[in-house]
Amino acid sequence: MPFTDDDPRHGTPADYQQHRVKGVPQCRPCLAAHRDMMRERRKKKGVRESENRASAVRLRALHRLRALYAADYDRLVADEWRAERGEIA
Repeated sequence: MPFTDDDPRHGTPADYQQHRVKGVPQCRPCLAAHRDMMRERRKKKGVRESENRASAVRLRALHRLRALYAADYDRLVADEWRAERGEIA
């Protein structure tokens, strides 16, 4: 049975999870409740949404660079490990 947006049983993060458990698409009120909960959680952790996106973009770029310049990347990582151990200045 599909859920309607005006169903009074929906609109909390717990209801969002019930959609997932039942394997049915989440309704708008439940999606909004889950989104708001996640925003609040990020605020409490001190991480802003834009910082998460920026980190994800940088990580994807790093993976692409690693694929393009594998030998150089491996050499740089090895150099950094030697520096970490105090083997090179």
